[in-house]
Amino acid sequence: MSTLVRGAVRHAIHVAWVVALLGCASSDDEALALDLISDAIDAVDDHFSADVNFYEINATSDGVNLFVSVPAPDGIPRVVQARYTTSRELVVAEEAVESQGTVFSGRDVDFDPATILDQAVDQLTSSQPLVFIMTAPSGEDVDSAVGVTYRVVMESRRGGRLVVLLDSDGSILGSDVME
Repeated sequence: MSTLVRGAVRHAIHVAWVVALLGCASSDDEALALDLISDAIDAVDDHFSADVNFYEINATSDGVNLFVSVPAPDGIPRVVQARYTTSRELVVAEEAVESQGTVFSGRDVDFDPATILDQAVDQLTSSQPLVFIMTAPSGEDVDSAVGVTYRVVMESRRGGRLVVLLDSDGSILGSDVME
């Protein structure tokens, strides 16, 4: 499968996950569970007795969702969803499903949960963060890319949603309107 097609498939899956999560996201001023992400990664590593890779990790106000790459005997990539709750419980789905896309290591996650959203919140004063999302880099260099991309979905009090791309220090790299 070409890099362009893989990127399009990955983007479609990512958008579907975000749309589904936004239906569950809090609409008030509750803080996102950014401070639980490191513990969630450790809990998943402990559950699988290994350092695992992720397709996506996202944080909402009620916990952390982790989409974990798991090995399969037939060689077809699989993903299993795990949820780390604000009460610090890990729930792992029993079934893994076929998946495609690039993955990243939990060891590559490197940001300060106390400050990563500061610039986005300061510059978008009439908006609030709904979901913080981490994925592997995408685009033309997907096969050689390493690291993590950081995004936050911001919802305007007027109703619009904006996806803001962040650097690991919270600097705003770009944005896109969600339709």
